[in-house]
Amino acid sequence: MSSDHLLQCGRLYGAVRYDVRAPIEQVWHCHCSMCRKLHGAIFVSIGLVKRAYFALSGEDNMGMHKNWPSVLRRFCKTCGSQIISESDKDLYMVELALGSLDPDQTPGHADDKKLHIYWESKIAWYEPADDLPKTREYGDPLDDSQP
Repeated sequence: MSSDHLLQCGRLYGAVRYDVRAPIEQVWHCHCSMCRKLHGAIFVSIGLVKRAYFALSGEDNMGMHKNWPSVLRRFCKTCGSQIISESDKDLYMVELALGSLDPDQTPGHADDKKLHIYWESKIAWYEPADDLPKTREYGDPLDDSQP
């Protein structure tokens, strides 16, 4: 996809918006208990984008909290929805909550850039029906021979 790819996205009431001027580099379906509880969902889809391609408006309407030593989560004060996460471990990337994409938007990522992370933390009563790679944490592949 070309570098002029543009996602225009925002939260429920439009108080916070963001533009992404490049395809999302990777999509993670996160099953960790922290993401599930913060988003009120059985898993959360996150898109990674380079900070240089990300622009935010309505920043004065954003709150933030640090729930892990290295992760800053930013949310809309109007609707309470998490918008982005930023990590001290990777200052060049922003993690976007892909549920915030406008209805006609698509992340634009390559098909081979999707995976389930924190798979071992997933809820027991739902099994995603796909064959995406599954990892511990951010990238340790699970051994398929393990139950």
